[in-house]
Amino acid sequence: MKKVTLLILVLAAVAAAAPRIASVVLVHATTRADINRLMDLGYDVDTCRKPTPEGVEVYIEPELLSELEADGFTYEVLWADSRDEILPNVLYDGPLYDGTRDLDFDHYYTVEEANNALDYIQSEIPGVSEIHTIGTSVEGRPIKAIKITDNPGVEEVEPEVRLVGAHHGNEKISYMVLFYFLQRLANEYNEVPSNDFKRLVNNTELWVVPMMNPDGVYHNRRYNANWVDLNRDYSYMWDGSGGSSAPFSQPETCAIRDLSIDNTFVVSHSHHAGALYINYIWNYVTMSGPYDYVTPPNHDFIMELSYLYQEDSGYPITNGGDWYTTHGDCNDWSMGERGDLDDTIEISYDYTPPAGDIVYYSQLNDDAQLQTLLMPLDYGFQGVVTDADTDEPLDAEVYCNNSDIDWFAFTDPAKGDYYWPVMPGTYSITASADGYTTVGIDGIVVNEGDVTIVNIEMSESPVDVALESFSATSDGRDVVVAWSAYEENNAGWNLYRCKVTDGRAEPLPEFVNGDLISGTSPYRYADARVPAGKWRYRLEAVDVGGTSVVVAETTLDHNPGARPYVFALAQNAPNPSGGSTAFDFSVPEATHAELTVYDLAGRRVTTVFAGEAEAGENRVDFDATTLSPGVYLYRLTAGGETAVKKMVVVD
Repeated sequence: MKKVTLLILVLAAVAAAAPRIASVVLVHATTRADINRLMDLGYDVDTCRKPTPEGVEVYIEPELLSELEADGFTYEVLWADSRDEILPNVLYDGPLYDGTRDLDFDHYYTVEEANNALDYIQSEIPGVSEIHTIGTSVEGRPIKAIKITDNPGVEEVEPEVRLVGAHHGNEKISYMVLFYFLQRLANEYNEVPSNDFKRLVNNTELWVVPMMNPDGVYHNRRYNANWVDLNRDYSYMWDGSGGSSAPFSQPETCAIRDLSIDNTFVVSHSHHAGALYINYIWNYVTMSGPYDYVTPPNHDFIMELSYLYQEDSGYPITNGGDWYTTHGDCNDWSMGERGDLDDTIEISYDYTPPAGDIVYYSQLNDDAQLQTLLMPLDYGFQGVVTDADTDEPLDAEVYCNNSDIDWFAFTDPAKGDYYWPVMPGTYSITASADGYTTVGIDGIVVNEGDVTIVNIEMSESPVDVALESFSATSDGRDVVVAWSAYEENNAGWNLYRCKVTDGRAEPLPEFVNGDLISGTSPYRYADARVPAGKWRYRLEAVDVGGTSVVVAETTLDHNPGARPYVFALAQNAPNPSGGSTAFDFSVPEATHAELTVYDLAGRRVTTVFAGEAEAGENRVDFDATTLSPGVYLYRLTAGGETAVKKMVVVD
């Protein structure tokens, strides 16, 4: 939980007399380690806006400045009230936009004006657009989206693309740029016989959400009405920073989530301000060590998309994590759980630049947005996944197996179409759907400037399994999954789990077991280290030919705090191991722990882990190929206790 939320109970008593505010301070954190420590302590670190050796900007309630000092940081106050930074640029005494004429770009729109602007755009292109209310803010303001495509009332086989503005209510340029784009689209679609806007409308399904945080816009502040940073509230790599108590804790992010599950987006842009960057994923982790180096999947295409945006805008390109790390943001969730190539476009150094600059920044981004949204029409491979017997579309996952991609794309739930925008090359894929035999396709050739069509037919799985029982129960610490079945020709089982939020299961289940679960009925599997919450477990039978089919699902509420943790060291798994293996251990409270491997003569071979262990379950992954084949001992020392177990390493 970030520091800015710690005084909620105290402030509630005086809220009527003293409205809650946040200050912007320059904290003298100049190294990556210092910035990471700030974020680990829960401070709301904003973008490193204007590159400076003096430090980074932090949003903080004035009452917590003494705590910042106690944590060892020095600072200078830039804005005692963060709203004061943008107010001079939003003051306007002219006529408000009423929706009866072309859009004005001489001032920043209020929430009411923004809704009028969307209605006007829809009235200008009525045959190819629809207005949708995709949710409601904390204070009851509608969250509006416009859908633009040549047949808006009909679901078609075409890529879906998305633009979102105003995650942060003080970044008002983010939505004005989108309104400028929409006005130009309406003008050119109606007036010019053949152009790229017509191509976009006729061949894609475009969704634009200009103002996803209307309460923040109304109050001229970064946060929503619950003082949550909405761009830290998404579930992928969420860590509780940004003030949210759980992933998708806010109605505004739930609106984007539900829109993105109902529509399988391929390329998206999320607009922000406070810097000049084309910011590509990942944001939670860096690409340039030593801080958890991770290259994003489909990196070559991501860079091609970034270069194209740069060509038209001139903005510099950065990996999000290399710039500064965030957890639970829209970009990472879009790719991490939906397979959508989403990036952040940081439009201007000023959150809300002078109104006279609105047109300048809009024109800077206009063609860049247009050309990158068209990319799914010119790159990669795509197709439709159908039932081989009925030709009905399937809700399927199409996994690209190439080692430099190793990621998934979903089919559209209504039409079964999927899209893989990739660079020229040769690709292999695996298509899977519940109840159907997995299909693998190799040798997919993608040429420069062309799209390869790969349609996939899938047959229902012939696995012969009669499930007699299936249950998942919480023992207060682990989730124990048990089942019994009649099975013939069945090689084993796989378990998957996914988080359930507001009654809706996350679309991408997590693989639970390492090796195929085999043996004889009845079966029992203990899933350790499962966080608290509601979880759905899925059981998959796999026959001797590798065909898999989902045979059961169940949902449970899990409370891992109900039973106290004890000091314990589990058997590494898999064991014997010829590759990656995992060591699980638990400690009753956070403490320093060391996990060391010895040979049978008692000589230390390697230290697998040495550091702070969290209270409860901990897991350490280890590459056993670094050891010669043989028998080893591994020892855990933590909190004054020691445990030893044996492992076997094979070729």
